[in-house]
Amino acid sequence: MAACDWSMCFIFALPGWEGTAHDAQVFDNALTTPSMKFPHPPLGKYYLVDDGYPTPTEYFGPYRRERYHLPDFRRSAGFSNHNEVFNYYYSSLRCTIENTFGVWKRFEILRHMPRYKFETQVQIVSATLTLHNFVRRKSETDSNFHRYE
Repeated sequence: MAACDWSMCFIFALPGWEGTAHDAQVFDNALTTPSMKFPHPPLGKYYLVDDGYPTPTEYFGPYRRERYHLPDFRRSAGFSNHNEVFNYYYSSLRCTIENTFGVWKRFEILRHMPRYKFETQVQIVSATLTLHNFVRRKSETDSNFHRYE
């Protein structure tokens, strides 16, 4: 699980869930375990979350059983209801996290993870997240970020 901000930097990551875990279980663990120091939204602000996540008060997910994907909206003449309007803007905003992950995956080691022991793989993920943020904050000419902006 990872959270990012509008500047395409990761603000929280929880690598290391070995095996199969449902998104909601990982999310709940991050929110309810104080030692994780999950950065909850400031008062009056909200986080967008994936469809599989629960939606406590400060967290918005898309309306289920309504159009959601941007191409679906491009093929039609308008919105059927207010839920579709919300989903349209939600999907547009959610592109930021998709783009953030797209840039982060430029690290070759992530696409072809060697058969290191699990703890080493978790450290590699954490290190690449840190490098991603460092490059984002310090480089004004990184072509990977410019492609997605």
